[in-house]
Amino acid sequence: MLTGELPPDRGGVGDYTARLSDALAALGVPIGILTRKRPDVPPRRVLGGSRVPVHGTVEGWGPGVFPLVTRTLAGLGPRPLLHIQFQAGAFDLGGSVHLLPSVLRATVPRARVVTTFHDFLVPYLFPKAGPARLAANRLLARSSHAAIFTDLSDLELAGPGVRGRVVPIGSNVDRIITAEPSRAEVRQRLGADDATFVIGYFGFLSPSKGVPTLLEAVGQVTARRPDRSVRLVLIGAETGVSNPTDLTQVRVVHDAIEQERLGEAIVRTGYLSPPELSATLLACDVVALPFRDGASARRGTLMAAIEHGVPSVSTLPARPSPLAGPRAFWLGAGPGAVAVRDGESILMVPPDDADALATALLRLADDPALRARLAEGTRAAADRIAWPALAAETIDVYRETFGGRGP
Repeated sequence: MLTGELPPDRGGVGDYTARLSDALAALGVPIGILTRKRPDVPPRRVLGGSRVPVHGTVEGWGPGVFPLVTRTLAGLGPRPLLHIQFQAGAFDLGGSVHLLPSVLRATVPRARVVTTFHDFLVPYLFPKAGPARLAANRLLARSSHAAIFTDLSDLELAGPGVRGRVVPIGSNVDRIITAEPSRAEVRQRLGADDATFVIGYFGFLSPSKGVPTLLEAVGQVTARRPDRSVRLVLIGAETGVSNPTDLTQVRVVHDAIEQERLGEAIVRTGYLSPPELSATLLACDVVALPFRDGASARRGTLMAAIEHGVPSVSTLPARPSPLAGPRAFWLGAGPGAVAVRDGESILMVPPDDADALATALLRLADDPALRARLAEGTRAAADRIAWPALAAETIDVYRETFGGRGP
C-alpha cells in the first residue's frame, strides 16, 4: 500500500487504508505499507491485531519516491503489487505519484499497480496548469493495471481506456454495542434527556461539508420548535492532516455558531476513541451531513451513519446515475450494487438549502416511525460495505491484474 496518510494521522484515507489492510491481512494477503514519515511517530509500527507492517520511510512525494517504491516492489517475489490510495491533498497536490505506474511498468514489469481514487479532485501540479490537472488524474487511472473508484460518477469522469471497478468504502468506525455506558448516559453527557432531539454531525469542518448551512438549519429548528430541546453534536476532531483549509473553516464555523446564537445548543466532542465515537453516534436521533457536493459512496462519515443504523439527512448527489435517478446513489456497481434512496434509507435535500434541511430535520423530530423506517432501510447498505466483503472484492481486482479471476 502507498498512502499519504495513516493513523495516527486524522483523515478518511488513512482510516480506509488501515481498515482495508487489516481486512486483507485477515484473508491471508501478505501486505505492508509505505507512508509519509511523521514527527514523533516511530518509523516502523503495526496496525490493529493483524500486525500489518508499516514502513514510514517516505520523506515526501516528489520524484525521489520512485527508487524506494521500485526497490520495495522488486523484493516482493514473483507477483508484487502496489496499491496506491490516491487523494490529491494526501500527496501534497503534486504530480509525481501520477507517473508511478508508468515508471514501474518500465522498471519492474512483473509488478502490477492498482489505484483507488478516493475522489477525482485534481491536483495543483504547478501555476496555471489548467487542463493538465484533469489529464494527470486520467493518466494515473489509465496507466494503472486496474483502478478502483469509490463512486460510480468518478469512474465516468475518468474517461475511456480505464480498467475500472466501483468498490464502495466502508465505515471508518465500527459499531460497538456495550452495556456501559448506556445510551441514556451518553446523552446525559451531551446535555440531552429522552425528550431532547439530538442531531449529530460527524467529520472534519471542511468547506465541502456544508456545516454553516447545518448551523443555519439548526437555528431554524430551534426557532420553529421553541418548546423542543435541541442539541447539535459536532462529533470527532475538527481538522485533518491533508487539507490546510480546514483550520480556516473551523474559524468560519465558530463564527457562525456565534452568529446563529447556538452556543447552548452546540456540543463539540473533540477527538474521540473508536468506542466513544460509536457510542456517541448511537446516542443521536439523526445524523445530518449536508455535503455541498452531494451524498455519495465515497463519504466515510455517511458510511459510518449507515453502519450504525442512525437515520440520516444528506444532500442530493451532484452527478446522479441515470439508473438510480436524481434522489439516490449506488454502493458499488453491477449485480451486487445497493441503492441508497431518498425516503427509504436516507432523506435528501438540495445542497446549501438551510430551509429544506430544517424541514427534513423537523420531519424526523416529529415522526419516530419515519426514523425507524430509515434505520431499517440501512441494513442492506450496511451489509454491502462490510470490510470483509470489501477486502474480498479487492482481492478479486488484484487477481484480475495478474490474469486470474477471483471468486
